[in-house]
Amino acid sequence: MTPTLSCLDLPNQTSSHFVHIISNLLNPEECKSIIDQYDPSVIPTSAAYSTRLRHIFEDEDLARLLWIRLEPFYANTTIADEEQCTWRPTQLNPHFRFCKYAPGDAFAPHVDGRRLASVNAQSFLTVNIYLNGVARAAGGATRVLDRAGSAVSEGGFVVLGAVQPEIGAASVFRDSLFHDGEVLREGVKYLLRTDIMFEREEEFDFEGLYGRLSMEERGKKALEIARCLEDGGSGGEAVVWYRKAFKLDPELERVL
Repeated sequence: MTPTLSCLDLPNQTSSHFVHIISNLLNPEECKSIIDQYDPSVIPTSAAYSTRLRHIFEDEDLARLLWIRLEPFYANTTIADEEQCTWRPTQLNPHFRFCKYAPGDAFAPHVDGRRLASVNAQSFLTVNIYLNGVARAAGGATRVLDRAGSAVSEGGFVVLGAVQPEIGAASVFRDSLFHDGEVLREGVKYLLRTDIMFEREEEFDFEGLYGRLSMEERGKKALEIARCLEDGGSGGEAVVWYRKAFKLDPELERVL
């Protein structure tokens, strides 16, 4: 079966407020193979925002396979960041999170945020792949929420739209989309989470972007970059930016 793209019907859709539904991204046999491989390795993950079982793994081959199927839909996509720098998609993140939800499990309202792999590479699009189907009556949908809404859903937000898990399908959306994982009422839900990675159209120019700021303000910018790199698993590059931040504003090193 060939993957196809459709759009979730949402009010006020924009270039950053949308959900793409990719049907047939994986076939049922591929989904079963992934479940059989990683289901025995899941461990409890319970926090204020989610309850589920999870296993984290790296798989370059799976990332390449999925990107071959996704690239036709996103090859011509460009995203402008907060500084109006242009980014283009390059690959799928090989860092996967295999998640298993049991009855009562959910993911609270949140935004995913970005993974900064380097100053020139980061994620902008979340990819949630549903490895099994879940009946609508059983819950477990990925729901887009309205931050300004009144108490309508369990999380206290108006539900603008929902993607019900279908085997082999994926939902793709921006890192800034406010959403939740609806409580699973019965059965089991398997989900594979990753991102589409982007690269800058032009190399990062820290001084060009922030050279007019004061030393203290530039230090804070460098510190923000360092923390994002560290959170994204790029410890070596993060150290470089921590040093730059402390050089620009020595006070930062004393207060950390």
